[in-house]
Amino acid sequence: MSQKVITSDIYEASYYLTLGAAIIEAELIEENKKKICIFTLSAETLTKAQGEYFNCTAVVNLWDFRRCLTRINSLVGSLKANDKKKTLKSQGGAL
Repeated sequence: MSQKVITSDIYEASYYLTLGAAIIEAELIEENKKKICIFTLSAETLTKAQGEYFNCTAVVNLWDFRRCLTRINSLVGSLKANDKKKTLKSQGGAL
């Protein structure tokens, strides 16, 4: 049975991706007048992985982690760019 984790921590999300988790949702929310990205990830062993992450016992292949972190950062950039376009369009501004 798949487990789900919701996080805004890009390092935590990247760690779960290295373990084979899938991003099932990514959305922007406003917090303290800033847009942040919330990730919902799913995998079989996320509860165990989350415990390892928060207990500082997580071990990763650094190359895999780097690729996953780049993927997460790219997703955040895309979400923010799309949000900015949508905001400009709703305000009648030029794209």
